Amino acid sequence: MIRLEIKNAGSSSIPVVHFDRIEMFVVGTLENYTYPTVVRVPFDQLSIGEEGWRIVSVLTNGVMGEALNPINLPYASKGKWDPSEELIITVNLDRQHALNLTYPISVVVVAPNGASTMDGGF
Repeated sequence: MIRLEIKNAGSSSIPVVHFDRIEMFVVGTLENYTYPTVVRVPFDQLSIGEEGWRIVSVLTNGVMGEALNPINLPYASKGKWDPSEELIITVNLDRQHALNLTYPISVVVVAPNGASTMDGGF
């Protein structure tokens, strides 16, 4: 499991109903390999599949909680990810995509409007 904090540094809110449009990619080296690969990870709030990312909590100015358009956790079926809010998310990969943790891992997130961020070691 990978844990991330991602801040909405833009000026637009993203409704949770559009989270399936957020592209998330994990770049890492799979077990028993020595070269990096890219795995697309879908939004899966209810963890129905073995592989997916989900929101654990939301921070506003470093404090747990939201004042505007709160996301109804754990379901994340309504609400918005507003500017300056940070999502605390977890990313689960299935066994087919188990990572060799002796190599760097990066995560790339692309919002529906094309804004992107990357965190990690590549």
